[in-house]
Amino acid sequence: MAALLSGGEHPSTGAEVLARALEGLAQEIAIMLTEGVVSAPEDIDLCMILGAGWPFHLGGITPYLDRTGVSVKVNGTLFRP
Repeated sequence: MAALLSGGEHPSTGAEVLARALEGLAQEIAIMLTEGVVSAPEDIDLCMILGAGWPFHLGGITPYLDRTGVSVKVNGTLFRP
C-alpha cells in the first residue's frame, strides 16, 4: 500500500486517497438514485451495512457523506436533507 501512495510524480497521502474514494462513492450513489436503480438513500445504507460491512454505528454511508460534507461537495446537495 505504501508503494501505491508514494509512487509517481505526485505521491498521494492516505487522506487524499480516502477523500477520492469517498467522493467517488458519493458520485456513484447520486447516479444510482437519479437513474432509479434504488429508490431511496436508505436502500443504499442498508446494503452497505449488511453487504459491505459499513459500520452500523455510523448510520449508513449517506448520513456519513452528508455529515462530512462530501455529498454537498460532489453533488451540490445532501442525500438526506
